[in-house]
Amino acid sequence: MSQNPVAHVRGLQPQLPLPEIEPSVSAGTAGDDEPEWRLDEHTRRVGRQGIASARARLRSASGRAA
Repeated sequence: MSQNPVAHVRGLQPQLPLPEIEPSVSAGTAGDDEPEWRLDEHTRRVGRQGIASARARLRSASGRAA
């Protein structure tokens, strides 16, 4: 059996290499450990609901009790 499970799929495009990018540090954020963005509570709630919905669908598709 092949070590590459993708090798059995016909018509699959080869993966593109990810570019290696040097981290950039701007003068305004140098030394800052805080991210430049934050998720608001609405976005977090929507994300949690989406994850819960996806998990429920996976459980029901696999035949396991929810």
